[in-house]
Amino acid sequence: EIINSEKKNKFLIIDVRPRNQFIISSIPNSINIPIFELESKLSDLKSLSNEKELILICRLGVSSKNAVSILNRNGFNNVYDVNGGIKSWKEQVDPNFQFY
Repeated sequence: EIINSEKKNKFLIIDVRPRNQFIISSIPNSINIPIFELESKLSDLKSLSNEKELILICRLGVSSKNAVSILNRNGFNNVYDVNGGIKSWKEQVDPNFQFY
């Protein structure tokens, strides 16, 4: 297993790509909150971030980096970006991941 179950319970992967891209390929157990909806979901995310680290991902890492900045400006501390996005995820974590 790529990520053991103990670690899996400590973080949440949030994919900030548009829904149509998320539907094409997504990381198992990730949730989709497109970046343009992020600010409207801050209160929901705040309660989640009290329990888990938030890992943000997009296609190439640009939008997720911007999403981390948005969350940091709104008081979120335990938020991280997957540098290089799902392209890097495929290269470094799961070579079988479908990248488009």
